[in-house]
Amino acid sequence: MLAAVLHRDEAPALRGTWLGTVLRLLNRPMRLVLASPLHWPLSRWFLLLHWIGPRTGQAHVIPVSYVVEDGDVYATTGDSWWQSAVRAAEVDVTVGGRLRHGQIVAVASAQRTAVQLEWLFNRHPFFRRLAGVPTDGGGGADRDAVRRSVEAGRALLRVRLRLAGEQGFEP
Repeated sequence: MLAAVLHRDEAPALRGTWLGTVLRLLNRPMRLVLASPLHWPLSRWFLLLHWIGPRTGQAHVIPVSYVVEDGDVYATTGDSWWQSAVRAAEVDVTVGGRLRHGQIVAVASAQRTAVQLEWLFNRHPFFRRLAGVPTDGGGGADRDAVRRSVEAGRALLRVRLRLAGEQGFEP
């Protein structure tokens, strides 16, 4: 039973679950800590993602787990908030206590998402654990569980951070 709660490969969405309720209750304290000078050690694993909803004009700020690879920030979710964030012209991230501007894109195909997630999960085991994906028995991400998670709605998002002085983006 506990393994089913920790492993969310067949139902990656948290909205409407008890774990999602707990995390939603923790969002406000997490936002306060991650935006403060006391952000460490939480900022090793979590950042704040800020965007303006393109349809509503409403400001959104949510804490998400992340990893950095080749200068890009990657986040994964099974919930649907990412669809609004991807449609936003720009996003901001507060990472390591610093506000950075960027552009967010979703990894396009399910196959590419699964391959990239498996690679990221193997390189960053904490990222796999936070996503609720089980191991393959040898410490790596279970390939079938990653695939099931993507098929059930898990998305992989890449945030390309703007370099100082850079005007535009090339996704």
